[in-house]
Amino acid sequence: MLYVVVALLVVIAGIFIGLYLATNSAAAKYRQEAEQQEVKLTNERDELSDARDELKVDLNKAQTKIAGLDTKLTARNKEVKELKSDLADKESESDKQAAQIKTQLSEIADLTSEISSLHGKLTETEQALETAESLNTGMAIGDLVDIESDAPTALWDLEISRSERTWRNSVALNPASVSTPFEDAEDPVRLAVEVEAAALRENVGASIVIDWQTGLIEDPSRRHLVVRLAQEILEMAARNPEASRLVVSGDDDVNLRLEAVNEDEEVITVIPPRVTSDLVDVRGETGPSITVKS
Repeated sequence: MLYVVVALLVVIAGIFIGLYLATNSAAAKYRQEAEQQEVKLTNERDELSDARDELKVDLNKAQTKIAGLDTKLTARNKEVKELKSDLADKESESDKQAAQIKTQLSEIADLTSEISSLHGKLTETEQALETAESLNTGMAIGDLVDIESDAPTALWDLEISRSERTWRNSVALNPASVSTPFEDAEDPVRLAVEVEAAALRENVGASIVIDWQTGLIEDPSRRHLVVRLAQEILEMAARNPEASRLVVSGDDDVNLRLEAVNEDEEVITVIPPRVTSDLVDVRGETGPSITVKS
């Protein structure tokens, strides 16, 4: 009986010893796994700490950059305000300049009108001078065709000189040009009349055109008379607001007729010049019409 009890105790002790050994083995395994897990978690914690530190650095950099951008934004806003203020000043200055330009244009218009008036007075003075010179030599314009002398040629040369001066002062693109279109003109009478019309268009804005339908005029006295009569008609037409046309036609008898460009306007309300000469026939039923007889 005693042996049985001892044997039973030995078995039980063996069982306990086996359980103890198994328990120690499992505990060692679990302890090893726990240590590995602890090492792993420690490494992850260290990595997270490093990442956190890097993020803090990046955050500081971002905050510094944002602060710099805020400073720049403040400066830009200040520049925008200054630019808006400058723009308002420029707009105000532009308005002032526009008003000044308007005033200057008005002054230029007044000066143009005054210059036109002075041109008219100059023309009248030159005409009076020519008449005085012709009378001083005993020659009136109406008698030029009956005088066998150089006076008609001289007066025609003076008229050409006057037309050249008009061309330089009011028509030429380069007034200082050495040559003039009169030097090689095939028809100097026509050119002189066209220069007169161009000068009036340039100086006073007159709406006048020339319709030349006559041939060459050879006689100096007739040339002078045709040009002077054309000048008188053109000067009067320049004061008329309607557009007009000076038609010069005929060969033996040269007719100068002022007519309206607009077909609806049949009559030009301009008083023709008074000329007391048998060589000139002046009519004015539908507008100035002057015929220089052969």
